Amino acid sequence: MRLSLSVLLVTLALCCYEDPASYKTILRILYDSPQEVIQAKLEVKNCTDQISLENRMLIARTMEQHD
Repeated sequence: MRLSLSVLLVTLALCCYEDPASYKTILRILYDSPQEVIQAKLEVKNCTDQISLENRMLIARTMEQHD
């Protein structure tokens, strides 16, 4: 997987506040991923949703610097 795609997925996980059903639909449409992959991404999103906004911004800036 290319680094830019990884950064995009992390950014979506950090910044999307959509409900899990919408996020799951977007993943299915854009990436045509197997159900296990979609479930794993939803678990990551659930974890990142609990990170404070300040820490999300720090993570996003760090990811941008390494792209």
